Amino acid sequence: MIQSDKSESIMEIKNYLNKSINFTIRRLFEVFGVFLVVLSLYILISLVSYSPGDPNLIFKDISSVNNLMGKNGSIISDFLFQSFGLMSFLFSLTILFNGFFIFRNKKISFVVESLFYTVLYLSLGSFF
Repeated sequence: MIQSDKSESIMEIKNYLNKSINFTIRRLFEVFGVFLVVLSLYILISLVSYSPGDPNLIFKDISSVNNLMGKNGSIISDFLFQSFGLMSFLFSLTILFNGFFIFRNKKISFVVESLFYTVLYLSLGSFF
Protein backbone atom coordinates (compact mmCIF):
# COMPACT_ATOMS: atom_id res chain seq x y z
CA MET A 1 0.00 0.00 0.00
CA ILE A 2 2.77 2.41 0.90
CA GLN A 3 4.73 1.43 -2.20
CA SER A 4 1.85 2.28 -4.54
CA ASP A 5 1.40 5.71 -2.93
CA LYS A 6 5.06 6.50 -3.53
CA SER A 7 4.92 5.39 -7.15
CA GLU A 8 1.74 7.40 -7.76
CA SER A 9 3.29 10.53 -6.28
CA ILE A 10 6.43 10.03 -8.38
CA MET A 11 4.29 9.62 -11.49
CA GLU A 12 2.39 12.81 -10.64
CA ILE A 13 5.67 14.69 -10.22
CA LYS A 14 6.96 13.38 -13.56
CA ASN A 15 3.69 14.30 -15.24
CA TYR A 16 3.85 17.80 -13.75
CA LEU A 17 7.49 18.23 -14.85
CA ASN A 18 6.69 17.07 -18.39
CA LYS A 19 3.79 19.51 -18.64
CA SER A 20 5.89 22.39 -17.33
CA ILE A 21 8.76 21.59 -19.72
CA ASN A 22 6.36 21.43 -22.67
CA PHE A 23 4.82 24.74 -21.61
CA THR A 24 8.24 26.37 -21.36
CA ILE A 25 9.36 25.06 -24.74
CA ARG A 26 6.19 26.34 -26.41
CA ARG A 27 6.63 29.79 -24.89
CA LEU A 28 10.25 29.88 -26.05
CA PHE A 29 9.12 29.05 -29.59
CA GLU A 30 6.59 31.87 -29.40
CA VAL A 31 9.20 34.34 -28.14
CA PHE A 32 11.59 33.26 -30.91
CA GLY A 33 8.82 33.64 -33.50
CA VAL A 34 7.97 37.15 -32.28
CA PHE A 35 11.69 38.02 -32.30
CA LEU A 36 11.97 36.91 -35.94
CA VAL A 37 8.89 38.93 -36.91
CA VAL A 38 10.25 42.08 -35.24
CA LEU A 39 13.70 41.51 -36.76
CA SER A 40 12.26 41.08 -40.23
CA LEU A 41 10.13 44.21 -39.92
CA TYR A 42 13.21 46.14 -38.77
CA ILE A 43 15.17 44.89 -41.77
CA LEU A 44 12.29 45.52 -44.16
CA ILE A 45 11.80 49.11 -42.96
CA SER A 46 15.54 49.78 -43.18
CA LEU A 47 15.60 48.37 -46.73
CA VAL A 48 12.62 50.43 -47.86
CA SER A 49 14.05 53.65 -46.42
CA TYR A 50 17.56 53.03 -47.79
CA SER A 51 19.39 56.04 -49.14
CA PRO A 52 22.81 55.83 -50.81
CA GLY A 53 23.93 58.97 -48.98
CA ASP A 54 23.49 57.40 -45.55
CA PRO A 55 26.40 56.08 -43.50
CA ASN A 56 27.50 52.58 -44.48
CA LEU A 57 30.28 50.14 -43.70
CA ILE A 58 32.89 52.22 -45.50
CA PHE A 59 31.84 55.81 -44.71
CA LYS A 60 30.62 55.82 -41.11
CA ASP A 61 31.16 59.50 -40.27
CA ILE A 62 28.32 61.02 -42.28
CA SER A 63 26.24 63.16 -39.90
CA SER A 64 22.83 63.11 -41.60
CA VAL A 65 20.93 59.83 -41.64
CA ASN A 66 17.81 59.52 -43.80
CA ASN A 67 17.06 55.90 -42.91
CA LEU A 68 14.02 55.43 -40.66
CA MET A 69 15.92 52.92 -38.51
CA GLY A 70 18.84 55.25 -37.93
CA LYS A 71 22.51 54.61 -38.44
CA ASN A 72 22.28 50.87 -37.70
CA GLY A 73 19.44 50.43 -40.18
CA SER A 74 21.44 52.30 -42.78
CA ILE A 75 24.45 50.03 -42.27
CA ILE A 76 22.32 46.86 -42.32
CA SER A 77 20.46 47.87 -45.47
CA ASP A 78 23.66 48.89 -47.23
CA PHE A 79 25.29 45.57 -46.35
CA LEU A 80 22.28 43.56 -47.54
CA PHE A 81 21.95 45.50 -50.79
CA GLN A 82 25.66 45.18 -51.55
CA SER A 83 25.65 41.47 -50.67
CA PHE A 84 22.37 40.22 -52.15
CA GLY A 85 20.87 43.10 -54.11
CA LEU A 86 17.09 43.11 -54.47
CA MET A 87 16.96 39.58 -53.04
CA SER A 88 17.28 41.29 -49.64
CA PHE A 89 13.56 42.08 -49.75
CA LEU A 90 12.75 38.43 -50.29
CA PHE A 91 15.13 37.51 -47.46
CA SER A 92 13.30 39.84 -45.10
CA LEU A 93 9.93 38.43 -46.12
CA THR A 94 11.23 34.89 -45.61
CA ILE A 95 12.24 35.75 -42.05
CA LEU A 96 8.81 37.31 -41.49
CA PHE A 97 6.92 34.22 -42.65
CA ASN A 98 9.25 31.93 -40.70
CA GLY A 99 8.53 33.93 -37.56
CA PHE A 100 4.78 33.62 -38.11
CA PHE A 101 5.11 29.89 -38.78
CA ILE A 102 7.20 29.28 -35.65
CA PHE A 103 4.81 31.31 -33.52
CA ARG A 104 1.82 29.41 -34.82
CA ASN A 105 3.06 25.82 -35.26
CA LYS A 106 6.05 25.69 -32.91
CA LYS A 107 8.14 23.41 -35.16
CA ILE A 108 11.87 23.98 -35.42
CA SER A 109 12.32 21.46 -38.25
CA PHE A 110 10.68 23.93 -40.65
CA VAL A 111 13.29 26.56 -39.78
CA VAL A 112 16.20 24.28 -40.66
CA GLU A 113 14.63 23.37 -44.00
CA SER A 114 13.73 26.99 -44.71
CA LEU A 115 17.26 28.11 -43.85
CA PHE A 116 18.64 25.71 -46.44
CA TYR A 117 16.32 27.00 -49.16
CA THR A 118 16.94 30.61 -48.12
CA VAL A 119 20.69 30.21 -48.56
CA LEU A 120 20.05 28.47 -51.88
CA TYR A 121 17.81 31.17 -53.37
CA LEU A 122 20.00 34.00 -52.03
CA SER A 123 23.04 32.45 -53.67
CA LEU A 124 21.34 31.75 -56.97
CA GLY A 125 19.46 35.06 -57.01
CA SER A 126 22.61 37.04 -56.30
CA PHE A 127 24.48 35.13 -58.96
CA PHE A 128 21.96 35.93 -61.68
